[in-house]
Amino acid sequence: MTVLLGIVAGVALFLYGISVMSEALKELAGERARAALGRATDGVWRGVLIGALATAALGSSSLSIIMTIALVNAGLIALPGAMAIVLGANIGTTVASQLFAFNAQQWGPIVLVVGLVASVAGRTPRQQQWGRVLLGTGLLFYGLHELDEAAGPMGRNPSISAWLQQLTDPAMGALVGAGVTVLVQASSATVALAITFVREGLLSLPAGIAVMLGAEIGTCSDTLVATLGRSRNAIRTGVFHLVFNVATVLLALPWAGALAGFVQWLVPAAGPARDLANAHILFNTAGVLLTAPFVPAIAKGLRRLIPERPSANAGGVAAFPTAAGA
Repeated sequence: MTVLLGIVAGVALFLYGISVMSEALKELAGERARAALGRATDGVWRGVLIGALATAALGSSSLSIIMTIALVNAGLIALPGAMAIVLGANIGTTVASQLFAFNAQQWGPIVLVVGLVASVAGRTPRQQQWGRVLLGTGLLFYGLHELDEAAGPMGRNPSISAWLQQLTDPAMGALVGAGVTVLVQASSATVALAITFVREGLLSLPAGIAVMLGAEIGTCSDTLVATLGRSRNAIRTGVFHLVFNVATVLLALPWAGALAGFVQWLVPAAGPARDLANAHILFNTAGVLLTAPFVPAIAKGLRRLIPERPSANAGGVAAFPTAAGA
């Protein structure tokens, strides 16, 4: 029960930190981010770059994709541009896993205190918003610290250790990763858990990769919900996100062991936590590079698969969306 409460507390702090940070960043750069996303119509690779940068800055792939769905629903982005942003978001979200792997949570208390002081004592609203960004980041890192503290005793529990060993089956690991992500609505939280367990030796690297791959599927749930009642292009964008993630995961899952060996060979002294983060960025980047050249053709296929309604209505400008998940 102590271990379970520690994990729940860590995840809760992590998710609340993401929420605080995302809301503050939305206030600081929301309109700029919307404008940047709206310019992603000049080419697929530009859209990929904008999606990656926006997601890295906002700290949430779900937030940037849901913003994109709102913009494409309002007719401000064409379907191929929206699809390119989705691809870029898959690259941008790997920045968080790199921070986790480098044990950034050790700086959590310092960032938390600085953010708290700045959010309260800031001389201008902008300074206070930046304080809230730091406050959310500190909460996020402190949540990771709580996960680390809870993970240690788990290795001494025979029942938990035996269950975690079952995740060596890639399909089981992916199923658990997808389920946890749907439950907490943040793929970054699932990846953080996987990195923590791999670092502590509770999960093998191939099992951690399988959990990470499952998180890529689970993260599609909130973006699919965001397409409800939206235009056909918004629905096509959500479907593309789902199909792309599922297809790439199904292709990679049988090779989880080979991917683990490759990242260990690529950076021999990295350690298991960084190996998992490196596998995350390698998998997502490879999927984007293989898919991006075919975005125009896929867009045509989606228009045939999901035709316009008989009395299509593009709808008005959607309200600015909110999302905390990564």
